[in-house]
Amino acid sequence: MYERNIVRILFFVISMASICFCLIGQVSVADTVVDDSYCHVEGYPPALRQTLIIVDGRIVKPEPNGPLPENQGWRKFVAQFLVASDPLTRQKVDARERVTVAVANADGSGLTQFFMGCTPFYRSEEENKLDAETSTMGRFLGNDWRTKTRKDGERFIQSALVALVENVAVLPTIENDGGNFSDSGLVSALSKAPLISLKNGIPRVIIYTDLDKYVFPSGPPVAIRGSARVDADRASVNLSYAEVHVFGAGRNQTDNIKYYLSSFFLASRGYLATLTSKDGAMNSSPIPRFVTFYQGTIDFPDALHPMRLRLAFDRNFTLVDSWVEMQAALPKFVPVFGVLTCKQKDKCQYIGDNIFAQIWDDDPNPEPDLKPWQPFGGMRLLEFAVDGNGVKGRVKDEHGYVMGRKDGLEFTLLKVADVLF
Repeated sequence: MYERNIVRILFFVISMASICFCLIGQVSVADTVVDDSYCHVEGYPPALRQTLIIVDGRIVKPEPNGPLPENQGWRKFVAQFLVASDPLTRQKVDARERVTVAVANADGSGLTQFFMGCTPFYRSEEENKLDAETSTMGRFLGNDWRTKTRKDGERFIQSALVALVENVAVLPTIENDGGNFSDSGLVSALSKAPLISLKNGIPRVIIYTDLDKYVFPSGPPVAIRGSARVDADRASVNLSYAEVHVFGAGRNQTDNIKYYLSSFFLASRGYLATLTSKDGAMNSSPIPRFVTFYQGTIDFPDALHPMRLRLAFDRNFTLVDSWVEMQAALPKFVPVFGVLTCKQKDKCQYIGDNIFAQIWDDDPNPEPDLKPWQPFGGMRLLEFAVDGNGVKGRVKDEHGYVMGRKDGLEFTLLKVADVLF
C-alpha cells in the first residue's frame, strides 16, 4: 500500500511539475521550498534532531524538457522520510523533525537546497492526549486534529516533491564520471557548503549516491584507513558530529570501501552508521529524547585541556548522537556509545562499550593499538557519572596509560546551557 501511494504521489507531482516546466521554462536559480509550520508547535517540544538528505549530483540526470524516469529512484528515496501518513516514516524521523533536502552539485560548487520543513505529525503519546481532548462532534464535523494533520501531511509531501522536480533544471552538470572519491564533486560540495546549523538540532546526514562511480584505495586496512584520514584532512569537511548514513554501495564492492568511508567520515566529525545499497535498510537510528551539553577540563600530565561532552540518549537511556571532544594542539574527538543507568534523572552512571577511542584504530583486529596520535591515546575505557549539573570521570586502559597518569585521565565537566556542538 505504501509503495503504491508513493508512486501515485510521484506520478501526480511529476505530471503537474511538467506542466509548470513547459509554462515557465528553465529557471536560473533554485527556489527552496520551506514548510516550517510544524517546527514550533505551541505546547509541544521541538525535535532534538535534524536530518540533512544529500543527493549526489552525479546521479541526477538533466531534465531540459521535463521530468525523466531516471530521476524517479532518488525522488522516491527522499519521499520515504517525508510521508507523514506512513507508519514507517515515524521509524525514520521524529515528530516535528527538521528535514532538509539538497543536491551536492556535480561540479563541486556546493549544495543546491531544494526543500526544508518539519515533519507534520505528533508522537504516539501526544496523539493519545490529543484524542482524549477531541470531542465526538469535532470528529463528526471533520475539524478535529487528525483531519487537520492529515491535510497538512498531504500538503507537505506534495510541496516537497514539486521542489524536487522543478529545481533539477537549475543544477550544474558534469559530463565525466569516475575519479577518486576524495576528489569528487560530492566531497568538494560538502566542504564548501555551510552544511548544518546546530540551533536546529543534533545533525544526521543521509547521503544517496552511486559509489560505483568512484575509485577507492586498495591494500591492507591500515593503509586504507590512514589514506582516508589524510584525504579527509585535505578535504576539510566538517559534519558537526553527525550520524552518517550512506546509500549507494555496489553489489561487488569490498570491505575496503567501508574501511575507507568509516575513517574518512570519522575524521570529518561524523560516525558512519549505515553503508548499504540504494534500496538497503538504514541501521537503527534511535530518536534522541534528551540532550545535555557539558564542558570542563581533563587532566593530562602537561596541562589541563578543555573538554566538552554532548550527551544525548533515547527514552531507554541508550546513548545516541553523543560525542566527546578534547582541545589540545588540535581538536580530538570520539563518538560515545553505551547506556546510562539512572537512580534519578540527574544521577546516572555510564556503562560503555569498551571501545571508545579505539574506534580510531586503523587495524581491524581486536587487539588494542594505543598510539599517541589517537584521541585520548586510543584508550578504550570511558567512565563517568552524572550527578546534578556535573559529570566526573576518567579515561583509561588496562593495556597502557599516559606517562604520569597510571590511574587514567580524570575529567570534571559542568552542564552548560548556551553551548552547542
